[in-house]
Amino acid sequence: MKPIPQYNIGQLQSFFRTDEVPHDYFFVREDSFGMYESEPFRTETYAIAFLRKGTFVLHGGLERVELAAPCLFAMGPHVIRQFERGDQEPLLDVVFFTGRFFLSDLPDVFFLSKFQFFEQNRPSFFRVDVSQEKRFTSLYEQIRTVLSEKHLHESQLIKSYVNILIHEFDSVMRSCITAVPEDQGTPALIANFKSLLVRDFKSQRAVAYYADKLNVTAKYLSELLKEKTGRSASQWINEAIVLEAKVLLQRSDYTVAKVSEQLNFSDQSVFGKFFKANTDMSPAAYKKSVG
Repeated sequence: MKPIPQYNIGQLQSFFRTDEVPHDYFFVREDSFGMYESEPFRTETYAIAFLRKGTFVLHGGLERVELAAPCLFAMGPHVIRQFERGDQEPLLDVVFFTGRFFLSDLPDVFFLSKFQFFEQNRPSFFRVDVSQEKRFTSLYEQIRTVLSEKHLHESQLIKSYVNILIHEFDSVMRSCITAVPEDQGTPALIANFKSLLVRDFKSQRAVAYYADKLNVTAKYLSELLKEKTGRSASQWINEAIVLEAKVLLQRSDYTVAKVSEQLNFSDQSVFGKFFKANTDMSPAAYKKSVG
């Protein structure tokens, strides 16, 4: 059995049957969504999507949300996702792009990590009012036009439109939340820690491993994370493992033993003790509760 797959941008394009030359970005307008009932997966891409008509169900991380038009949603690369049909066929505009594309000319390589909606392990979404709907419709139409015309400066224009989308999304997102604290951005060290964690959490669970990779002490790393995020390094590591375990345990074809093996625990008993210590439930009890 395979672990949850992570698709590159080329593989993602194939899902949508696009005939574009492969880039580190692409746009789709879907009126018959091609990824329903897919297995859970990750992707290397960022996505900002505009649901213009209809409905569909999005599983992101451990959340299940029923989206109804008009609304926008965004996800970072590491969110585990899956899609279900809604009551009405959707009309969906989506821009996918990689970090290497967007950040290639920027002096701040941690720019994208400053936006909470790309950093969290779940999708961010909101409904839009009439004026916002018109604004986002115009933006996506301009992106579509640039790509359809094979514009000479396509790459730079798309990057500019994506930058506008990111800031418009952030602005509306903040207006939807009461008393949002001023976002000072994610320090480079924390962004690097998160990248390492996503890559290595299945095999490396010691804080010292991540601290050594980041050239700091384990104590300093944990204190910084606690101060800036409210969670220690150990909590971040444990939460990453628990999230992956819960997603795998929801699969009918995965036994508890198989999940333990996928997450590189020495045996099922050690996994069971870890899972119960972090969730107050045994893996078997959790699997039964979601089955």
